[in-house]
Amino acid sequence: MRKWDRVKSSHDPAREAGMRRIIITAITLIWLGGCGDDTPATAKTGSTNDACYMAQKFVSGRLKAPATADFQPCREASMSPQSDGLAGARYSVFSYVDSQNGFGAKIRNNYLAVLQYEGYDQSKRQYGWSLVSLAMEGQTWTNPNFAAQPPPAPIPPATERRAKKQ
Repeated sequence: MRKWDRVKSSHDPAREAGMRRIIITAITLIWLGGCGDDTPATAKTGSTNDACYMAQKFVSGRLKAPATADFQPCREASMSPQSDGLAGARYSVFSYVDSQNGFGAKIRNNYLAVLQYEGYDQSKRQYGWSLVSLAMEGQTWTNPNFAAQPPPAPIPPATERRAKKQ
């Protein structure tokens, strides 16, 4: 008889019950940990790719035949964030779209869109974007909700600042 054949089975019901509790508790904790916010932390900030896709959506709304639109891929478009990706950040997107005009001819239109990221709405689980301005086909559309900011007051020369201190 071999050595391992002589090993007694240590069947302990109390020990098995304790192991079951530990396993069930671990599975429950893992499951509850996964039930939280399912959007990654980086998804709550704006990005240049998101701005490009939203610009395409806004441009499509102004085309005569949006179903015929062929946009430049976002990876090839010129995009520049004007600030960080948090709420209130603005992005500029310069790209083109090929679409049919009123006569059915497919033409290329360059466009420049300025968008503002409004943030992530947790209750709706969606991102908020606003079109600040759009220039296309020789026309410019501006959002009246974004009034032009007044220029900052000029800084007086250093000699005037010293005179005011005295």
